[in-house]
Amino acid sequence: MTHWDIRPVTAADLDAVYAIFAACISPCWKKETFAARLDHPCAVVLAAWEGERPVGFADGECAFGLCELNNIAVLPNCRRRGAGNALLLALGRAAKQRDCVAIQLEVRQSNQAALAFYRENGFVQVGRRKNYYTAPTEDALLLDKHLQEEEKDDETAGD
Repeated sequence: MTHWDIRPVTAADLDAVYAIFAACISPCWKKETFAARLDHPCAVVLAAWEGERPVGFADGECAFGLCELNNIAVLPNCRRRGAGNALLLALGRAAKQRDCVAIQLEVRQSNQAALAFYRENGFVQVGRRKNYYTAPTEDALLLDKHLQEEEKDDETAGD
């Protein structure tokens, strides 16, 4: 498995990381909106680096004891090599440092690859938002991961 260098996204990284966003997520935010996340006090924006290039990113918002995962994406040619897992683990650590007890997210009910990925990473379905998405209209599944579970996994890692 590849070792990923996970670190906060800086203004110098913006173009390369935004290119991942635009390539992987549709519709994607405006670049200015994404850039503003880097300075937002509640935001945790991390990138996974392979050598000198970012291959994925995660964008979370920590407030009121919860971390909302807004976006996570990994370049198609780098998927299934652990970058997404490493990003979620790093986001969980950053969220715990900000006194969050869980990570939550929404995902299209038809996005089976994402659902499998989240379930493999300890997320469970806790609800549904009817007709949340458009183009096409579709329900969002609400998923949560309690960060205490991650602490237990971290303690036994490497055994």
